Amino acid sequence: MKTWIKTALVGIGLFAATATAAHADDLQSIIDAGKVRAGVCLTSEPAGFRDAQNLPVGYDVDVATLLAEKLGVELEIVEVTGSTRIPMLLANKIDVIICNITATTERAKSVDFSFPYLRTGIRILVQKDGDITGFDSLAGKKVVVGRGTTGEAMVKLRAPDAESRLYREPRRRDPDHEAKKGGRLCRG
Repeated sequence: MKTWIKTALVGIGLFAATATAAHADDLQSIIDAGKVRAGVCLTSEPAGFRDAQNLPVGYDVDVATLLAEKLGVELEIVEVTGSTRIPMLLANKIDVIICNITATTERAKSVDFSFPYLRTGIRILVQKDGDITGFDSLAGKKVVVGRGTTGEAMVKLRAPDAESRLYREPRRRDPDHEAKKGGRLCRG
């Protein structure tokens, strides 16, 4: 647990210390405002989600909290999604994105990336007793990926004959609905 805190602090320190002249005004405006607006995805446990009281919690919320503390400002959590996080940053609706995002060359044309505080990679989840052993086995199979994600790009590149099923955004968790279903996350 303490390792991720140290890693997050290094990332936060690099974020604050490596602001170039063009971005120094942004950092100073955050400090002057006394508040940092952090865009956090709240649909993915344990990174970011809502607890039973509907409060934002999780790893990314902890990182945002540490960032605000290190800057000496108030934290405002702004819920974002995979498709809204960059547009909201560019529209100045948030000051920083703290959620799952892959640094790509295309994205780097419009936003700057800090030192990564977490690396997870992309995984394919299949049935244990199924016949899928790799990307080559996905030909003709249905594959669910998030629209506009690096997962979608990977499936198009490495399994072009797979039948991609794109989803926009995961639904927000509903603890009451989950309780009725025996504690399982129910999406339908």
